[in-house]
Amino acid sequence: MPSHRFSLAAAAAATTAAAILVACADSTAPGDTVGATARGTEVTIVNRTRTPVFTFVVGARTAALIYWGPCVDAARCAPLAPGATRRDTVPEAATEGAMVYWWHAVRGPTGALEPDAVRAIPLPPR
Repeated sequence: MPSHRFSLAAAAAATTAAAILVACADSTAPGDTVGATARGTEVTIVNRTRTPVFTFVVGARTAALIYWGPCVDAARCAPLAPGATRRDTVPEAATEGAMVYWWHAVRGPTGALEPDAVRAIPLPPR
């Protein structure tokens, strides 16, 4: 019977590969994307869309290990306004890179806010 061994590096690589596929599948036309860069432990996010976006930033290895859900409650997780920039400190970003997740809040079938497609931007360590 084959044995299955968990590898943190393999999990991180799989998460990064999946994020690249998701990011590449999304439209990157001006006015329809979010930009992100990392320098040391600082991650800068720019909302280039026409509506507010919600974001979640985490170290690349940590992204492979956590279970989280996107927030659309502006009182608990402040959205980033169109054209605005946010800087987050992510200690792991300098050594392992970071993952920036972003989404819009849209009205679902019941009228309640829910996230649309969650997009990912992988950032290599710098």
